[in-house]
Amino acid sequence: MRLGPPEIILILVVVILIFGVGKLPQIGKSLGEGLRSFKKAQDEVNTEVKAINASVEGKPAPKEKVVETPSTPPPPPPQASDDA
Repeated sequence: MRLGPPEIILILVVVILIFGVGKLPQIGKSLGEGLRSFKKAQDEVNTEVKAINASVEGKPAPKEKVVETPSTPPPPPPQASDDA
């Protein structure tokens, strides 16, 4: 089953009605962090599995790639004010 444009728009409208426009950036940030964490864990498991397979086959284990994550998130973009 594929989601077409009407279904996606309906889902977005429902999400906006439930959470409100103000919470959408927080929800997006949380989803992004969750996906990033999941992919990192998946990469770690894949690396371990490859190392185990290599040791069973008698080959040297492949080098692990080091992925650095920033310690602090970038600052949010400046917002326009309605002082005029």
